[in-house]
Amino acid sequence: MSGVTSSTATIVVFETQPRWAPELQHQFVDEDVHVVGRSTTTDFVVEVESAERPVGLLEVASDPAGCLARIGTLNSRALPPVVAVLTRDLADLEWPLRELGVTSVVDEFVPGHELAAVCRRLLPD
Repeated sequence: MSGVTSSTATIVVFETQPRWAPELQHQFVDEDVHVVGRSTTTDFVVEVESAERPVGLLEVASDPAGCLARIGTLNSRALPPVVAVLTRDLADLEWPLRELGVTSVVDEFVPGHELAAVCRRLLPD
């Protein structure tokens, strides 16, 4: 992770097709925030656990069962702030995700600047 210092916050995005990671990279271009995308939930957990000041973002539709399992894994180790992006057909997963420790849940149609604002509020000081 070149250019990333211990004072840099990192937003780790799990998604199988690039959508939110590039959008958030654009939204945070002038800020000391590193955005990294991961295409498996396992890689997501590894990246979150290795980052100094992480915020996680899960596109739940990419792997609903994997997202639930990995949130449970992270929760057992001190879960950082995590945002879940849900499609309408998976809306019934909102409360199980919240019970596992997800901080915020947003709809898949959230505009990029609004998702960035949610992440900004969760960034560690």
